[in-house]
Amino acid sequence: TNSSEKSISSRMASGFQKELISLSFRVALCKMHGMSFSFFDEIDSSSSQKNSEIVMNYLMTSSIFNQLFFITQKKTTVDYIVYNFPDVALVQAKNGKLEKLDYNND
Repeated sequence: TNSSEKSISSRMASGFQKELISLSFRVALCKMHGMSFSFFDEIDSSSSQKNSEIVMNYLMTSSIFNQLFFITQKKTTVDYIVYNFPDVALVQAKNGKLEKLDYNND
């Protein structure tokens, strides 16, 4: 068999699988260009909680990045990051302004 028979189109991927493909490409570009920081917007919006945790753990423990910015609407993802990586800073946009949150008191 040739390689084209073994591959499938990314169009057949599920929502989270597409997010992983995109994330993998962005991480590879960052690594290739020596970028030590990155922004990730809603990268786990289509994932299960377990998959969200796997992705966040990978990114947070990767030696590629010194600084990461996540935008997420999932409280469970925020809870996971704060519990497992207590040195993170949380910022919320409210009424057009950014405010730093003290997660322990919220």
